[in-house]
Amino acid sequence: MSVVIAKKNNMENFNTHKWFKKQYLEEANIEEIRSPQTDFTRSQLVPRMEGMVNKETYKRFIDSLDNLLDDWYMEGFEKDDVIEFMRVIIPSN
Repeated sequence: MSVVIAKKNNMENFNTHKWFKKQYLEEANIEEIRSPQTDFTRSQLVPRMEGMVNKETYKRFIDSLDNLLDDWYMEGFEKDDVIEFMRVIIPSN
């Protein structure tokens, strides 16, 4: 019963207009912000970094990160919040 009430409360607190506006702005800005050089650099960086680590360790990392992101997004945090959090916890060189 309490699960049903919690889900109902979450749905009542969900702002549909805000969610669709956020989605629209994210999709609109992606094409405007991207440049060919940025896409090329990122497209080369990810496979290079993935190839340098143990595949099992990397898979566990991605799975753990997915779980954390699900929890944070359900609590209302946004991608920018997560990126800022990562900047704080990852030591600089």
